[in-house]
Amino acid sequence: MSADMWMPLLLMIIGSYLLVATLAIYRTNTLILYRDQGKAWVKEYIRRQAK
Repeated sequence: MSADMWMPLLLMIIGSYLLVATLAIYRTNTLILYRDQGKAWVKEYIRRQAK
């Protein structure tokens, strides 16, 4: 592989890992909020987010 291709390849690999990590964190947050949707701390969190 040409040396000119290594930097874009490395950047795309890092970007892909960051995207997957971000989506996993977002999904985990969503599942926790869905599981605890009737609890007071979730209602307070939603109320603060709406401001």
